[in-house]
Amino acid sequence: MVKFFFKKFIGQKYKSYQNLLHKLFVWRLVQERPSVIVLDIDTMVLLNDDAQKRHGVDVTYKKKRGFHPLQITWGGRIVSAFFRRGSAHSNHGSDVQRIVKVLVECIRNGYSRTVPIILTCDSSFLDEKNFKYFEDTLQINYICYGKL
Repeated sequence: MVKFFFKKFIGQKYKSYQNLLHKLFVWRLVQERPSVIVLDIDTMVLLNDDAQKRHGVDVTYKKKRGFHPLQITWGGRIVSAFFRRGSAHSNHGSDVQRIVKVLVECIRNGYSRTVPIILTCDSSFLDEKNFKYFEDTLQINYICYGKL
């Protein structure tokens, strides 16, 4: 069921859905005019154990078959999402950097070039490559919390 639902957002349709989310986010920023933007990045496990057809699912870190999308929220609202296989861990490849880059560009182009952006994440995103990218390339702040 989950795969069938997300098939509707593959390719151009997926990009259109992303663009819609981003436009709504920028519109909301313009309405609320925050002086600081705090974004939270996290993953969510979508279980697919009960489905009759499980094509494309993988075992997640919770030992269930399903999907493991990456999402960015602002004020409790999902403002960006990236659908991934269940076996993709939180910090898989360059997914984090790509999704954050697109959202930061939307904020800089559609709302303000100077507003401070703070990205919060848990220890599953603890990676020097991410931190260097956030600081040097995107010039945003971040808080990474969790057990070490």
